[in-house]
Amino acid sequence: MILVSVGGGQLGHDLLKATLAASPILKDLLPDHHAQVFTGPFIPPDLFQTLEQAAAGQKNLTLRKFTPNLIIYMKKAALSVSLGGYNTTMNILRTGTNAIILPSSKDWEQSVRAEKLEKMGVLKLLQPKDLPPEGLAQRIAEVIAAPLSVKPFQPFELQGAETTTALLRAILEQPVAA
Repeated sequence: MILVSVGGGQLGHDLLKATLAASPILKDLLPDHHAQVFTGPFIPPDLFQTLEQAAAGQKNLTLRKFTPNLIIYMKKAALSVSLGGYNTTMNILRTGTNAIILPSSKDWEQSVRAEKLEKMGVLKLLQPKDLPPEGLAQRIAEVIAAPLSVKPFQPFELQGAETTTALLRAILEQPVAA
């Protein structure tokens, strides 16, 4: 499975359109693949309708707005193709899923984060010039054929909220000198 996601759906429309256009080419390059595409719950309704029409009849692709279980899809995916938002990037690190990221041009920290993670060998970058259907399909096929050897990433603390809660609880439970 190839998982394609763009967070909330306010951004990443070019990636969604490119993925749908590349899907027939991927059918030939990767006959056994299936693309699961999540547009985000806040995608403009008219754009979602346009994407639904483009996806109609493509048996190697499923288009949905949202899932509360994105991490489960990511764990099962051979490849995640997404924007480089914080939550998606942390999910990639947590699951060790092979990933391609197209950093949003509207969110500069996505580029910084994605470039550093690419240098570490954690993911591959996708640029806007890679979005024409033939180029995107080829890039996806290349990364699936030679996946990154990424394991769930341990050097980062990925449970920050839980760890902070435990640390604060331990501090608050210590006796205070009078």
